[in-house]
Amino acid sequence: MLVQIENLSISFQTAHGLSHAVRNVSLTLGAEKLGIVGESGSGKSLTARSILKLLPDSAILTADTLTFDGIDILRADASAMRAIRGRRAGLVMQDPKFSLNPVMSAGQQIAEAWRAHRKNAGRREAMSAAIDLLAQVQIRDPVRVAAAYPHELSGGMGQRVMIAMMLAPDPELLIADEPTSALDATVQAEILRLMEDLVARRGMALMLISHDLPLVSHFCDRVAVMYAGRIVEEVAASALRGATHPYTRGLLDCIPMLQHPQPRLQTLARDPSWLA
Repeated sequence: MLVQIENLSISFQTAHGLSHAVRNVSLTLGAEKLGIVGESGSGKSLTARSILKLLPDSAILTADTLTFDGIDILRADASAMRAIRGRRAGLVMQDPKFSLNPVMSAGQQIAEAWRAHRKNAGRREAMSAAIDLLAQVQIRDPVRVAAAYPHELSGGMGQRVMIAMMLAPDPELLIADEPTSALDATVQAEILRLMEDLVARRGMALMLISHDLPLVSHFCDRVAVMYAGRIVEEVAASALRGATHPYTRGLLDCIPMLQHPQPRLQTLARDPSWLA
């Protein structure tokens, strides 16, 4: 198993005491597509970022087990984490315009990521690899896009560049944090098909974080539903329609249907009974 998490908790000290953002989360991930779904503030991103130890300095992180390919993340020092981040596990963020360097071309940024994990690699070799990676993420004119700057790229094109950067070191795990929420529906589908193809060809593990339950259910192998910092239900994506937890049922009932008015989730307060 590539990722093992047992009883993970993440808290923050506030003026009113400890605020528990993630509570006793347990997950495993192998060479598969795992979706983590829930509303904003449910703890999805914090759970995923704990694998890379990319949490705010103020975060208080505890777990019985938190390992990546047998490496104890809780005890890993900065050098050990640098060997994992980027090289073995990549993170694709929600909006590429906040992740790409505005004063470097797309090709330069991918080439820099490629060289960072290959000693003695030359600039020309790295740029050739960057163009090849752009072709792998199905960019039709990779040479032109390699010379373009982020402001010259569409949202979908920028997201493909980000994915190419994360693939440069040939990682074993790709964490995609709301990678399509800033894109229109057509481009969303293209990006998801691209990631699905890359995962299949490269044999990677994928963790997809989203608030979009239909998207996750169609794309992933398994789905973990988070509510108030806990995983309240974990099911095979194919069995999601038969999920029994009240919160999961509430999310499913909120999916708009053409023949029915759009319903709303029945509670805005966090219902303690849902955590039972």
